[in-house]
Amino acid sequence: MPAPHVNPLPLMLIGGAALASVSAGWAGLARLRGKDAPLRWVQGVAVTLSAVALVAHMAERGNWLPMRDNFDALLCLALFAIALPLHVGLVGKRFGWLDATLPVVAAVLLVAAGVFGATRPQDYHLDSLWHWVHRVSSYGGAAAFALAAAGGTAYLVLRQRLRDHADPLPGLGSLSNLERVTFYAAVTGFALLTVGLLTGVWRWRYLGDAAAADTKITLAVAAWVVYLLVLHAPLHPRFRGRAAASLSIAGFVVMLGVLVTVQFM
Repeated sequence: MPAPHVNPLPLMLIGGAALASVSAGWAGLARLRGKDAPLRWVQGVAVTLSAVALVAHMAERGNWLPMRDNFDALLCLALFAIALPLHVGLVGKRFGWLDATLPVVAAVLLVAAGVFGATRPQDYHLDSLWHWVHRVSSYGGAAAFALAAAGGTAYLVLRQRLRDHADPLPGLGSLSNLERVTFYAAVTGFALLTVGLLTGVWRWRYLGDAAAADTKITLAVAAWVVYLLVLHAPLHPRFRGRAAASLSIAGFVVMLGVLVTVQFM
């Protein structure tokens, strides 16, 4: 097993950030239900701890460029998932479903960053523009799919509450808005994943573990197909509404499988 390349300080910081993210998700859910909860300052704590962990890790390795290893790549994804709902809330937009969903995704990514950074450290070989494009497009696609999955989850929750004649929870917005957000996030993620797949095929000869590489590419293609179906939502009634929302969630789960597989390559 490789020696850890992350010192204890960033690991402790992301542990605190993960706890703060879970607390933020709980507070966001409480807000959706009309209860008072300390949401923004908990989100701020999670963002601050994650950002400090990222800076500390970059300072430790002596390189300030992001995406240089698996620890800060996963940490960057988590930071996006934490910072987006905080930013949206601070600018006055009312998307309460972001507060309840994305912090949970962030907590999972933070735990993954800590576990894989400490037990399976992996330096990325970004020695060409082609490699940078592959990494940025792949992880950017995963970030967009996380947003699509969050929107899909909110859509399914609101749809079920309306069917049960329960309180629709104003923070969820409307079904049409949630469907629109989910679709545009899926479009963005699909475009980025397509670039990632094309550049990844070119990088095939650099992959050391053929079995892991096969698994990674198979899962990535599966996610690509799932979101291709989501993109058919405006064209075909069978892929609209609940189907598109469910597929968005399923596609993100597959993308998480891709990220996990990458750690074993």
